[in-house]
Amino acid sequence: CKSTFNVDHVAALRARFPGARFVLLVRDPRDVAASSKRSVFNPGHPWLTARLWRRQQETGLAWSDRLGPEVVHLLRYEDLLADPAGRLATLCRFLGEPFAAAMLEHASTAEAQRGAALSASWANNARPVLAGNAGKHARELSREEQRLVEGETFALMTRLGYEPRFAAGPLPPPGPLARAGIAARDLQLRFAVEARALARDRNVLLRWRRDLYVRLLAARGAPPTGGRR
Repeated sequence: CKSTFNVDHVAALRARFPGARFVLLVRDPRDVAASSKRSVFNPGHPWLTARLWRRQQETGLAWSDRLGPEVVHLLRYEDLLADPAGRLATLCRFLGEPFAAAMLEHASTAEAQRGAALSASWANNARPVLAGNAGKHARELSREEQRLVEGETFALMTRLGYEPRFAAGPLPPPGPLARAGIAARDLQLRFAVEARALARDRNVLLRWRRDLYVRLLAARGAPPTGGRR
């Protein structure tokens, strides 16, 4: 399961599955922010996405440091795009699973085709590995949006091998007025995304029902999921 909120439930998962191994898949936060502006799964505004990315990477890396490479495998999305077969073979060795070239033909499976047809956010399920899907933030985020993301995630970006372009170091959180503007822009982006989903996605009503159910569980004291799902 690639749901990023699972990073908040590692202790519970280890208690239920003592031999569990985890893959910490990380991606350039600027590209994550660019994708999130069109996704139904995360905040719309880049700074809010960056804040969520930073918290989740901090949690994941803390578990990685604690459990070690025998239990947590760190994999950069960009490295997987550059060398799918090599990185996947390494991942299989970590998991104790045999590598098969057919793993790289996932897009042709009936399951991938069905999933891709449900939602625009899942359309890439039915496509081969997108070798050129790194660095798109340079086209899709403004310079100020990139600066906000870099400033919020600066320390982790550099630790994970991503080079900031517009922030020379961590930036202080936006002030009240700037946060109000961020919230307004986020609401605008979310409305646009949900309107498109309502018009195009076959699973939109099911997703809304599930989200409401998760919120009700949270209101009753269940652990938070850590992000929109």
